Amino acid sequence: MRVLPSEIMNDNLYIVEGENFIFNNEFEKGSKVIFLDKIQKEFHNQFSLLKNFEENQIFLRQKWLILQEQVFKKIKVQLDKDEDFKYLLCNLFFEASPNKIKSIYQFFKIYLVLDYIKKENIKNVYLLNISNEVE
Repeated sequence: MRVLPSEIMNDNLYIVEGENFIFNNEFEKGSKVIFLDKIQKEFHNQFSLLKNFEENQIFLRQKWLILQEQVFKKIKVQLDKDEDFKYLLCNLFFEASPNKIKSIYQFFKIYLVLDYIKKENIKNVYLLNISNEVE
């Protein structure tokens, strides 16, 4: 999608996934952009997920724990009744696994992006080269 300079507004955000993103004038280089996988030095108004993740690690861990607490409150009745259900959910939350780590990292990225959208009062979000999972 090509955006003309007259259409650029401060309330637009472009979210790009993929380390091998090749810029083909999909948007102006001065636009607000988030690269999910790799910093692109030539874009000046980009929100750095990595930098914000590093700065907010403690806060993000607290948010993850709050989410887990809310989930456990909602499923406690089932946990008390069904041993199989209890076993599956305990593994999901407490066992270390690549899928769990990926889920936590996705949670952190989504939280940071949503927080940025709120702070910057973004009205329009455009997704470029985004996987189905992220979309």
